[in-house]
Amino acid sequence: MEKIFYHGSLINDIEKFNPFSHFGSKLAATEAAFRRLHLGEKGSPTLYKTTINIPADKTIEMPDWASPRPRDLAEALALHFSDDRAEQFQSIVSNISIREAGDLSLRLSLFERIKVKLLPNIKGIYYKNEHEGIYGEKTLCLVCNDCVTSTVIEAFDRQEVERVKALLHQKHPRT
Repeated sequence: MEKIFYHGSLINDIEKFNPFSHFGSKLAATEAAFRRLHLGEKGSPTLYKTTINIPADKTIEMPDWASPRPRDLAEALALHFSDDRAEQFQSIVSNISIREAGDLSLRLSLFERIKVKLLPNIKGIYYKNEHEGIYGEKTLCLVCNDCVTSTVIEAFDRQEVERVKALLHQKHPRT
């Protein structure tokens, strides 16, 4: 079933989303993009309106693992599964050092290892977002991008951006 989701980024020319990109409400995407900017990252805040077609039987639901890092996702997946996949994900966790987690090419290769263990049966992970948007709203982490049927750049709502910026100043005061 096709659904509309939003993705907030500081990259203004995404043509193809990386595996394990997150998609949620317009508010969550706005907050995600502006939080990164607020915390000092460079870029141009961009809101992507994305149509995703993913069969319900190709998704799982998990708690929010509170991180965009592959190590934390692998840890959460190891806890989620009770079959041999739990050991496979735990093996990924034990092979990732904290210092390696910051290297972008390594992160993408680790996500690729996770993706191979999930596909073809699982193409998306739903979770109740505890960090962006309205607390507990459903967000989708896409295992691969073949479920994205269309993407357009949409303008941010000015009032929503101002509310998000005020909220970010409360959550993350600058020193």
